[in-house]
Amino acid sequence: DVVKWVNEKIPEWNEAQPEWWDARRKAVIPDWAVRDPELLKSIRSKEVVKVQEKRRNSIINTAPEEQGMSPNNAGAIRRRSILAD
Repeated sequence: DVVKWVNEKIPEWNEAQPEWWDARRKAVIPDWAVRDPELLKSIRSKEVVKVQEKRRNSIINTAPEEQGMSPNNAGAIRRRSILAD
């Protein structure tokens, strides 16, 4: 189970701080995948949150053709995301 493995490895990575364990890597781990709230807190620095927000914004602002969808579908997705805010 990947979630179990990630939860076991995060403390090791936090302690060892390998070169690749940066804000970008931490940002791709979804909140739901980290079972311990303290462990989640340990990987959610301000820098990581900024990376997450940047990723979300880039998805919302990408042209429909770049996302592989028709402009009509993209409009519906944008409307849903705006309503969700």
